[in-house]
Formats: sequence, C-alpha cells, structure tokens
Amino acid sequence: MTAIAFGAIESINPIERSADETSSASFTQVCLGFISTMFDKQALVIGNDDYGAGNRLQSCVYDAETMTRSLHSIGFDVQPQINLRNDQMSLISRKFAQSIRPGAIVVFYFSGHAGEFNGKNYLHGVDSTGDNLPNVQDLLREMHQNRPRVVICILDGCRNRMESLYQALGLDGRSRLRNGLVPMGGPPSTIIAFSSAAGKNSEAGHFGENSIYTKYLLRYIRAANTDIDIVLKNAAVDVQRATTNRQIPYLYTNCNEHIYLNVIPSRNNKAWSDSMQFDPPIHQNQYMTQSIWPHTGNFSYPHYDHAGMINNQYPVYENAWYNTMMYPYTYTYLQMFL
Repeated sequence: MTAIAFGAIESINPIERSADETSSASFTQVCLGFISTMFDKQALVIGNDDYGAGNRLQSCVYDAETMTRSLHSIGFDVQPQINLRNDQMSLISRKFAQSIRPGAIVVFYFSGHAGEFNGKNYLHGVDSTGDNLPNVQDLLREMHQNRPRVVICILDGCRNRMESLYQALGLDGRSRLRNGLVPMGGPPSTIIAFSSAAGKNSEAGHFGENSIYTKYLLRYIRAANTDIDIVLKNAAVDVQRATTNRQIPYLYTNCNEHIYLNVIPSRNNKAWSDSMQFDPPIHQNQYMTQSIWPHTGNFSYPHYDHAGMINNQYPVYENAWYNTMMYPYTYTYLQMFL
C-alpha cells in the first residue's frame, strides 16, 4: 500500500483514491487527532551569541531559530529564547520545568558556551558575572518533577569560556576547571546528547549557518517514525565523518523504551504501536527493583551493587500509571554474568 503523507491528503482527488488509500487517510486523520490530545510534546530552546569581547559566537541564535522551526513543525509546543543572562536562563528554565505536563515528551536544547566544574556542567549566559550559572544536572531534576515521559537534553555547548566561568563562580585560575563537559546522567528516562566528547570542544558555525552538530541533527530530527536514539546516532555519524573524527558526539541514556518525536500512524506501523505501549515488556524484567533515589541527589555517577544493577534510581510515586510508564527500567551489565 502506498504511503501517503498527511499534509498531502487533501490535495488528492477522492475519485482517484483506492479503497485502501481512502481508508488509510481516514485512519491517519483520526489517529493524529488522538495523538495531539494524548501525547504532549514540549521544548525549551536556548541560543546564546552575544557574549563579551573575544567570546562572541555567531551561529547559536541561528541554531535556536532553526531548531525551533523544526520542532514546531512536528507538533512541539516550543519556547524559544535567545541571548539570555545567567539569571534569566535559570528563571526561564525553572518556569519551563514547572509548565511540563505529566507524560509529556520534553526536549531541552542549548547552543552556546558551557563548561564543567567539580563534576557538574554549567551553561553560560551572555553575562560573565553572578553566581547563578544554570547547573544542567539540577535542571534535569527540576524537569522531572512533573513526571514527563522522557526528557531529551541536547547540549551543543562545549565552546568554552573559562575566564567567565571563573568569574561567575568567584574562583581564581588555580581552580579545577576542565575543558568541555563531563559525562553525566539524570533521573530515569533521561536522554542526554553532547555535541562532542566529554572534555572536548565542538565547532561553532559562522553567521547565518548552523554549527556542525546542529546542522546534521536538523537533517534527521523530523524523520517520521524514527526512534530518537537512531536520530541522534545518525547525526553523530555524520558529524564524525564531516570532521574526520575531530568532533565525536556522545550519547548518554537511561531511557529503555522507544521514543518517537514524529509519529505518522498507520495500521502496520511499529512506531505507532510502540507509542501506544503503556506496559512495556521490560516491565516484566526479573531484575526490576523498587529502590528510591539516594539523599545525595547525585545522578552523575550512579551507585552499583554487587549484581551490577543501578539500585538508586527508582522513585516510588502513588500514580500507578506513571510508575508503569516511567520506572519499569533496570540497568544490568550482562557481561558480569557471562
């Protein structure tokens, strides 16, 4: 059966449609309406260019603008923000986290300067003063408070600005700051994409162009019925090829279900059936535990027990549906049993 794009359905003469095509079109219209009411998709997109002398970037605002258009075109409720100060980023990110609806697919995208200090990653506002640099790990915890289905954090921000981070944290040049970002995790059902490897810089674009990472991410992010894991890996492969391994994007995830940003439903579409999966098979995993988050709140380096499972990332809520959707997951290293 010929696949029909939803946007082209109305341009086809009904007389010329086969019975299968007419049925498929009707099914698509019904399902798209159902999806729009059932699956929320929310995004916060930030691009910062206007840094101080010697630190100004040229492509980050354009990155944010093009990412906003792409996400909006596949049904996301997008909040675009550009050239924010540190305090503005913290406030806007907090308000966005509070606006997240339960069960939503959430995307947080940042393009600009970023850096790492003592195992925590910080995003840079366009000002270089203040002690309120947004901490990415804290932002992720806040975004999970309202129980979204998944939080996808995309950081195209390894273009360091060390002297500004020193000033913002009130530190001197002897402090232990490192280039790039540090590997990090998040609460369960978090996907984190770095535009470059930990501790490495990423290439920014010129005025009116996208950065190398965002350029290739935009090529795939609207792909229909494609798992976000595949989207991010396809973009990473293209970046690695284009830079001949100078820049290698990294992916950190503890989301163990299929996530599709752009589902085009059909009767035989696996993406559609996966999106409708409210009791994932992994829920039956015999290694499942029901431990709670540790009091330390450190999600960067999870604690492993002797069996090789992460035993500290399963908060228990009273909402049974949310528990089933969000926390059926366990983390095992099968190599330990081989």
